[in-house]
Amino acid sequence: NLWQKYEIFDIGGSDVQRQFWRTYYSLMVKFDTVVYCINANDYLRTNFSNEVVNRERQELHKLLSSPELRPAHFICYLVFDESLPLNFYDKEQKSRDILLALELRMRGESEKNRSKFPQQRVDFVANYLELLDVLDIDARIHGFGVEDDGDV
Repeated sequence: NLWQKYEIFDIGGSDVQRQFWRTYYSLMVKFDTVVYCINANDYLRTNFSNEVVNRERQELHKLLSSPELRPAHFICYLVFDESLPLNFYDKEQKSRDILLALELRMRGESEKNRSKFPQQRVDFVANYLELLDVLDIDARIHGFGVEDDGDV
């Protein structure tokens, strides 16, 4: 179905905006899905500095542990700067490294999307098409995929 309707809130991730996250998800809005964007470049640029990793880990674990968000489908979307010369396999490896640093995946776990938060549905994606797929959004409405054959 190309005519899908979504209500989306962009709640921003600056330090000031993060202070108000709990207000959004506990008092104002019931979320079905949370897409948490992780800027992979922060990790690559700082060589996984403790400051970057600890701050992100703390915020993310707080959200994942929140009873108000437990019913929500949680998606960690790792965003890579396209100007970086990383091929698919490099991105996969860097994604694994970031998720391990954030303590989101079980160490030594062979299942790709195994989360340390089993009470909540958590998916990990590293590109836009994967994000659309996990959200069950038809990629054609974003200009990807099938050529227009006149069918609507």
